[in-house]
Amino acid sequence: MLLDYILLIHFKQIKGERTDAAIFHILKGKQSIQTVQDIHIFNLEKFYGAARFLNKKQFDGRVENLRVTEKIKEQAETNQFAVTQKGIDWLKENKSAVPINYFNGYRYDRTASEFYERLLLLIQTFTNSKMNNFSFIPVISNRSAENWVKSFYGKTIGSRQEVLPMLYKELAMLLSHSSRRESEIFVDRLSGYNVYGLSINQLATAYGLENEDVSLMLTGVIHHILSMVEKETNKYPLMGHIIQDLINTSALSHSAAATLYLLNKRYSIPQIASRRQLKDNTIYDHIVEIAYNNDQFPVTNYVSKDKQDLIIKTIQHAQTLKLKEIKKSLGDEFSYFEIRLVLAAYRHLLKIGDTNE
Repeated sequence: MLLDYILLIHFKQIKGERTDAAIFHILKGKQSIQTVQDIHIFNLEKFYGAARFLNKKQFDGRVENLRVTEKIKEQAETNQFAVTQKGIDWLKENKSAVPINYFNGYRYDRTASEFYERLLLLIQTFTNSKMNNFSFIPVISNRSAENWVKSFYGKTIGSRQEVLPMLYKELAMLLSHSSRRESEIFVDRLSGYNVYGLSINQLATAYGLENEDVSLMLTGVIHHILSMVEKETNKYPLMGHIIQDLINTSALSHSAAATLYLLNKRYSIPQIASRRQLKDNTIYDHIVEIAYNNDQFPVTNYVSKDKQDLIIKTIQHAQTLKLKEIKKSLGDEFSYFEIRLVLAAYRHLLKIGDTNE
């Protein structure tokens, strides 16, 4: 049900302005400027990368099921989907049963999996160490997480007895903010001494859920934990230590961050493209991404105030966020880069997705 609910939210927010492929890219966390733009202007930031486990066949099957059950309908003129009144009613009926407010994908997408793998391996390592068992099979094969846990383990000589009680206390406090079922699913996934956590399939069977919903639920709880730890690190010192090198104050991709560094050094776009061996258009995409992450971005350095005003008026008059249609209305003297940048800079004014979802 959770995946269906999230898909319907996407269709409701997008309002026929994008194809279902755009929704798939959002849930998979595609690193493209189009996807970054979509999550901001349709108020879908929290779902970015929330379903990386999803393949296209699974996605298409769920969309088809929503169509067959008449929660969405295909618009003949565009071949895109819109939510029906039946779908709207279903969203209202089930709103209290789904933990969608846990999600914060754009903020934690690159952090969540590394944090979770560190936590799983940390718990397994210290519970086995307590029983003097040093030959267990790690549940995580991520070299980065393994190296972090080894380093942490080495630094706790003389204080290892304190780690597990602290972990238990902090996790108990954090999970108290989730429902009992969500907390139990999270705990049942953990491995310890002579105990291996349940697989996604086993959890789905045990709790009468679909595999996709279990994966989404775990992702949501992880995002929720990260949010609470980040806000109150003093309250959760051990968890804070686990995430301290993972949380970045910027949601920028590494490539866009590298471009920002050079922009701040006063390099021109052609110079940056040459220096980084990238196309000019890629640097333009980075600039748009930077603008989405900086409310004070100097748009006028790239688009004149007159052009900005005309782009905004055109979008508001056309009542569409489809770039091709906006570009057609504006004419050849406007570039796609200029339109994208204005969309980024004035996203709060031009956003069409409901902000209370």
